[in-house]
Amino acid sequence: MTLKQADHIRQDWGKFLEITNGQLIGLFLTAIPERLLPYQKEVILEALNTLIEYCKNNGDIESMNLIKNTVATLDWYVDDSVALTAAAKNFNDKDYIDLFKKTNDSQQKQYEYVLANY
Repeated sequence: MTLKQADHIRQDWGKFLEITNGQLIGLFLTAIPERLLPYQKEVILEALNTLIEYCKNNGDIESMNLIKNTVATLDWYVDDSVALTAAAKNFNDKDYIDLFKKTNDSQQKQYEYVLANY
C-alpha cells in the first residue's frame, strides 16, 4: 500500500468515526458488526500502521499518536454474527433499553441547544 493510498483510507476512516461512531456505540456498545466499516478491518489497520511508521520516521510524534488512538477503536468491530447475537441479547435487556432511551434524550437536548443558540 502506498502512502497516498494509506492516507486516503485514513481520511475515510476518520470521517467514518466522526459521523457514525457515537451512534454505532450507542446501538451495539463495543460489539459492532465489521460489515459496517468503510473498508475491511485489516485494510484499515494496514493503512494506519503505514502512516504511523511514516510519522515515526519523520519525527511527527503528535500525528503518530493521533493515528494510534484510532487503532484501538477497530477492536470494537467484530464478526457480524457475534455482534448481532450480542445486539439481540441487548435488545431484550431493560437496562440496555433504558440506556438507549437516554441517548435519544441527549440528542434532543443537543438539538434544542442548537436551535436556541445558532
